Amino acid sequence: MKKAIFVLAVLLCRVSTAQVYTHYLENKNAFELFPVLIEDGLANVPVITLPAFDVESLRAEDRKMETVGIASSRFGYGFDVNYTLEDGVWEERENQRLWRLRFFSQDAYSLNFIFSEFTLIPGAEMYIYSRDGSVVYGSVTEKQNIPENFQNFFSDLVRGEEAVIQLFEPTASKTHSKLRISRVVHGYQNSFNVLAKSSAKTIQDTCDYKVACFPA
Repeated sequence: MKKAIFVLAVLLCRVSTAQVYTHYLENKNAFELFPVLIEDGLANVPVITLPAFDVESLRAEDRKMETVGIASSRFGYGFDVNYTLEDGVWEERENQRLWRLRFFSQDAYSLNFIFSEFTLIPGAEMYIYSRDGSVVYGSVTEKQNIPENFQNFFSDLVRGEEAVIQLFEPTASKTHSKLRISRVVHGYQNSFNVLAKSSAKTIQDTCDYKVACFPA
């Protein structure tokens, strides 16, 4: 269990260092609190449905490790994918271009995304949010672009089995952002319960804690 908490704390540290906030909304009112999120037309946005996998065998492996005193740090199952801005849907809005793509993985406690290419142009903003409005990750801006000595950009965990990635770009820009999603992780363990049960101080001691989560 300690290893599992450590892995999640490291992920939170990555988010904190980049000054990207994750908002957990128990009232599921993301669209009310974040008007920048566009709910209109979501039904027409393509959905990437991840394939089913044998989650029970993974849980059995985790339990087997625990019986011999080894706490598994695994909380999810990763899918290797290859999606870019050529996927999804672009829309022209007033002074802005809007791009969206949805991801669905049945019975997932959470989804998170690994980008192997991540370059946002000045003025661009990206958000990742749960379809039910309970979690908002962002905004992500050019400040989070992958430095030359880094290989990937990791998002935080987005609770639930469906997530939406939304990108705004200024219409006046002559260049375009570049995104490539190379891995999507289906969280089959309820990592939110793990974090909620651990003390905020434990995580704060591990990294500069600036993620807005678990307000209770």
